[in-house]
Amino acid sequence: MGQRTIDQDLYPHEHSATTHVSNQMCKNDPSIAQHPAPSPQTGFASSSSCEGSCRLNSGPGSRVDKLCGHLGGGAALSRYNYDEDDYRRHRITRICLFLCAAIVVIVLVLGLATLIVYLILRPKATHYNIVSASVHTLEVIGSKDLTYTSTVNAVFIYGLEAQNPNSKVTMEYEKFNVQTLYLGTDIGHSSVDGFILGYRGSNVVMITTSAMNLVVNNIVGNTLRGEISQQWVFLTVRIDTRARAHIGSYTSFWMWLHSVCEINVTPPSNGVSGMLMKYRCRNT
Repeated sequence: MGQRTIDQDLYPHEHSATTHVSNQMCKNDPSIAQHPAPSPQTGFASSSSCEGSCRLNSGPGSRVDKLCGHLGGGAALSRYNYDEDDYRRHRITRICLFLCAAIVVIVLVLGLATLIVYLILRPKATHYNIVSASVHTLEVIGSKDLTYTSTVNAVFIYGLEAQNPNSKVTMEYEKFNVQTLYLGTDIGHSSVDGFILGYRGSNVVMITTSAMNLVVNNIVGNTLRGEISQQWVFLTVRIDTRARAHIGSYTSFWMWLHSVCEINVTPPSNGVSGMLMKYRCRNT
């Protein structure tokens, strides 16, 4: 058997009807000079052959040209538009699949590199502690009436320790900001210059926070006054610093590190400064 055409496969009924009509028109119309040969499969002249004859024997805009356009042009244009849209959809799909695959590969490579670095270096978090405290001044002045306010005078000197437990990472600190809080109220803050901390190194710096004639509400004032009288004051010390790591020739970006220390101190008494009694620090 002869090879079937694409038109016969996709549009069998339309092809048969169109072929029959086109053969009749090609035979009956004297303006078409060339007759297409009958197809060996169907016994009729194909619409494509008739269309070729029409175009050879007619000019643009003629009755024959319009006839041929009616027979084959509409279907051909429809199939052309369908093929173009189908190609465009497949192209977009291929691009999307390629981009998704590229993103997955990049994520896997970065994840694998991070895992390798972690397994080699085993990085550990640095620690910051308040290892000493001296309370030079701590007093509350004013009425105990809750409708009034009080003033607080406070001077604290802290020994701030930074520890680097890593054996292959050097830490660089920009500066340390230290804030003393009582019941969430800032009663003194200050900052100290940073430093570089080598492998498994530690360093202690002294920093003073103070507040003079600080106005507080009497919920805070009366509570602090009571703890001073009991010779046992609970304070919160917040430590904030910007740091970056040096690993060989690689230097990381600057990052904020935060620690909070809960401390217990004694207030000054009879001209003797108060001291640190207990502390507990954690990274946040």
